Amino acid sequence: MKTSDVPEGARRQWRADRALRPAMRSPGRPEPSRVVQREFWRQIATGVSSAD
Repeated sequence: MKTSDVPEGARRQWRADRALRPAMRSPGRPEPSRVVQREFWRQIATGVSSAD
């Protein structure tokens, strides 16, 4: 449905609802996979630095 198909009163209400809604938070960067995390810590345990 396009916004032009919606009555003006409904669009005005949508805008009003959005104005009261708090901003959505960004979820941030996704976590590395479990396999990647395990490999990272396995290498740290063997003495490899985290920068490597």
